[in-house]
Amino acid sequence: MKLTAYTIAAMALGVLAACQSDEAPDNNSYLSDPDAVVVKAYMGKLESRGNVIGDGTEWASGDAIHVENVSPGAVAGKNVAVYTYNGTDFLPGDKYIVWADGKNSFKAYYPYNENGSVSYAMFQLPLDQSSDDPRMVDKYIGYADWMTAEVNDMVKTGDKSISLQFRHRLARVTVKIIGYNNQFGSTLPNVDTPIFSIPDDMGDSNVIYGKDDKVRGLASYSVNNDGKHSFVAILPSGKYGSGDLLMTLNVGGQTLKVLPSAYLMVTGLDAGKAYTVNLTVGKNLATISGISVAEWETGWDNYGTALEQPAATE
Repeated sequence: MKLTAYTIAAMALGVLAACQSDEAPDNNSYLSDPDAVVVKAYMGKLESRGNVIGDGTEWASGDAIHVENVSPGAVAGKNVAVYTYNGTDFLPGDKYIVWADGKNSFKAYYPYNENGSVSYAMFQLPLDQSSDDPRMVDKYIGYADWMTAEVNDMVKTGDKSISLQFRHRLARVTVKIIGYNNQFGSTLPNVDTPIFSIPDDMGDSNVIYGKDDKVRGLASYSVNNDGKHSFVAILPSGKYGSGDLLMTLNVGGQTLKVLPSAYLMVTGLDAGKAYTVNLTVGKNLATISGISVAEWETGWDNYGTALEQPAATE
């Protein structure tokens, strides 16, 4: 459902927990505590992240996840903590969670920030996803990749660890230019400013956003001078209406509209799936010539295209 009733001020998703090193303030207590929970977190194969440009590895140094022991017997004050990835392990800061007696259940989410726009149950979609640089905290596409994980009814393991398998709660859409109509001749136009529309009929009421229903996507420009650029955005699940737009692009100084195909209106976007939309660009019109769908975890090349794709869906 489109939640335009929410008049939420835009908040930066990149306000992460304070940076911590191996010498985090309470690490000595954490390492020596026989009940401290050791967090191991996974999210599928390599390059399953929202930010596919560059290495695209599973976790990046500085990624922070919020973990909670939700068991009835959880120890107050040691039931909630933020764990930050240091390139090898997830380590806590001043606080860490501990095992309770008996069976334990845990819930976790990514990305963690301090402004309350993300939780296990709710996510405020960032509307600017135009950067692949985590330092660009207001624009970093990785912070649009809302993921959650949970494990239930565990007793303390020999190494004190829990394994959190995160799942993507949104859909990833890559629009890839596969060709240009002959109106352009041998001189291809400049193409930029990808603006994606949020599906009109949203499939997850736990995803909210402000007044604007447009997302500025990440552009990846072909290095072969063939104009076959890709544009990526992470969007909520849902279906587009017949009067909606999938996106707009600036092509040679002109704004071209990309209308949703029948597939996007009838079937729509599913959470946890990745869509590659092939686009043919003309001087006055950009048209979808096919869509392929893959599970998000199948891997990506550096231009945002799924490496393992089933036959095109249309």
